[in-house]
Amino acid sequence: MLELLDKKLINNSLSRNWTTVVADHRKLPIDNASIDLIVSGWSISYLTNTGNIDWKENLELIVSELMRVLKPAGTIIILETLGTGTESPNPPKFLTEYYSLLESKYGFSHRWIRTDYQFANTTEAKENMEFFFGSDISRKIDENQWSTVPECAGIWWKHV
Repeated sequence: MLELLDKKLINNSLSRNWTTVVADHRKLPIDNASIDLIVSGWSISYLTNTGNIDWKENLELIVSELMRVLKPAGTIIILETLGTGTESPNPPKFLTEYYSLLESKYGFSHRWIRTDYQFANTTEAKENMEFFFGSDISRKIDENQWSTVPECAGIWWKHV
């Protein structure tokens, strides 16, 4: 994903003014106050879901690291799922406490948007969605004859 991002940015930019890094959210190899904009898409939840015994500690470390590397007047944007195969937000129960703390403890604002998956037909939808989301979504695709599979995403942001 990062290689693809670099290629797209190189093709659309006049000068290289970005850096992509593979790292653990809890210990970023980035200098203090060096980042204007932080965007994390569908990744923090792997460390902050209630199925992880240390999820609250992980969230504290992650937010602390994001704030450490963010420049004054910088912005953090976090994108996470609010439900695959749903037309309105229906987040997985194991993520609701994480989402709640982003707002109540860490001061993030929140909105949701639709980020539907579009396919040529239901067969293509089933083949691609079942691989990642399992047989339940495949069954929903059959029941609803979806070539466009509804998806809701949450956007949390904080401007410092």
